[in-house]
Amino acid sequence: MLLPVNPAEPQLASFLPLAQEAMAKGMGVIAMKTLCRGQLPQMSEEPDQLVKELLAYALSQSVTLAVVGRTPRRRWSTWPRRSGISCP
Repeated sequence: MLLPVNPAEPQLASFLPLAQEAMAKGMGVIAMKTLCRGQLPQMSEEPDQLVKELLAYALSQSVTLAVVGRTPRRRWSTWPRRSGISCP
């Protein structure tokens, strides 16, 4: 199941309960739009820190994995190497 997972998703119409049901049935859940289409990091004074927080939020939900889209801004081109986030 592919679902948007980020703190900007509406609370009343959240897909997260569906994610929990899918996981309970043994289905995989893929989190997409984890960076809010890049809009929140672009508005932040500390975009690298915000990206870490957005990914931590997505991975703390009932998901199997998270997809991080590429943004067109050059300032993000080195983020994966500098982030310090490692996958278990």
